[in-house]
Amino acid sequence: MVTRGGSSWRAKHLASGTSNLDKDPMLAGYDSYCEKFASKGDAGPQGPEGPTGPAGADGATGPQGPAGTNGVSNYLMVTGTATADDETTPKTATATCTGGRSVLGGGYLISGVSSQTAILITQNYPSSSTVWTVTGTLSTTASDTPYALQAYAICGTAN
Repeated sequence: MVTRGGSSWRAKHLASGTSNLDKDPMLAGYDSYCEKFASKGDAGPQGPEGPTGPAGADGATGPQGPAGTNGVSNYLMVTGTATADDETTPKTATATCTGGRSVLGGGYLISGVSSQTAILITQNYPSSSTVWTVTGTLSTTASDTPYALQAYAICGTAN
């Protein structure tokens, strides 16, 4: 049979005259049959997208980054001077940052009253880049109550 070498075996034996393979009905057209399936045709259409594969292993840890700068330096809490402890209303108190520091936050303290609800805080804010301001007034139900108001500033240098 031709299975031991294909058409090159057949061609060798036909050329030497030692075979009558071209007359064998089982092998008739064998060469054209091989050529038909050995040649390439046009590419077929693209197939559908396959499913997503499993996640790969985690990669190696990267190098440490450079050190960052401090967020705030020269931190300082400043206590402003308290207002007079009397019935004057409204009252405004301030606290001022020093040494080139900026105001980062602030607050206040009410003193001299038995109920802090007798005082209404109407302003509590940074009035400039270095000053925290607070303003309070007596409520209408406590119009003759003495009180004092004091501002606090949180100061520092933002880096």
